[in-house]
Amino acid sequence: MTVSVTKPAINLREELADLRKPTGLAGEAMLRAETPQEQFNLIGAGRRNWIINGSHIVNQRNVLPVTGMGNGEYEHTDRWLTNITGITGDASLSSGKLKAVATSTSASGYIGFIQRIEDVSVLAGKEITVSAKITSNSPEAKILLRASGTTFGYVKYTGAGQEQLVSGTFVVPSTATSLDIRIKITSTTDGGTDVNTGDYIEFTEVQLELGKVATPFEHRSYGEELALCQRYYFKMDFPQTMAFGPAHRQTTNTLRATIESPVPMRSLPSINSSGQPSWIVYWVNGSDGTGSNVTDTSGTAFSMVTGSLDGNRFAITATASGLDPYVTALFGYSGDLEFNAEL
Repeated sequence: MTVSVTKPAINLREELADLRKPTGLAGEAMLRAETPQEQFNLIGAGRRNWIINGSHIVNQRNVLPVTGMGNGEYEHTDRWLTNITGITGDASLSSGKLKAVATSTSASGYIGFIQRIEDVSVLAGKEITVSAKITSNSPEAKILLRASGTTFGYVKYTGAGQEQLVSGTFVVPSTATSLDIRIKITSTTDGGTDVNTGDYIEFTEVQLELGKVATPFEHRSYGEELALCQRYYFKMDFPQTMAFGPAHRQTTNTLRATIESPVPMRSLPSINSSGQPSWIVYWVNGSDGTGSNVTDTSGTAFSMVTGSLDGNRFAITATASGLDPYVTALFGYSGDLEFNAEL
């Protein structure tokens, strides 16, 4: 028995022409992707940036410029922690760029900022790409990545005074229990030159994303970025007399008040008052409304008690004196209250 098989004719000229079609770097990366998830990450579908406030549009503390940076303080744009040791420095914000300037010299010091990532377990063992627009006059300006207190990758700025998009791809250690990105001037990772007086680093559009390609910076609206920041910190300002919340007397010297945060916070926050705010405790006794002033000059009159499971409502106590049993509300005037749940 004879079986005949026929195939359609192949146009070799057309096949060779298809092979010569340019795909570009992005196209080649898509073709080399091994899984749909990797292709998803390459094209930047969905939310990409794990950095919050990467372009410094949220500045709730509103204290910049700062003369004399302190180390390990959230005192600048939201979510950015100061990282300065061995030298002195100043900080400023201009056109969405956070800047640190060294005002003294050190062979082993460093100056810059840190952002700590909360959801470390999701990134552990994964390939990530970090990027930022950096301007500096120092050859030791760089982006570093640290997991569980150990640096596992860095990429240096080489722009020689011009703004440069600096990016690098790394694998997060699978055992990582903490993760942070540091943008700083430092010679400790590669034995480079020291930090000199006048050295500066300025940066914006910081991004950390899954995958091996640095995609364009993901711009979020101010409202969305503010809500992300307020998960870690928010401030209540009292430029004039304003209702703070319902309150009741616990003892003749303490009262309890209820406040709600704009969004559920990461954890039960600490509370601090600044600007020497004053408070008015109102109560009703019979048919008469009356009040009593409480001035907080030390920043310690208020303390956090507890919070609800969704992290959106908190009970605080306040120290006062001679409180009436019929306390009904707490008003504030001047100063502000800060609620801090930063990592």
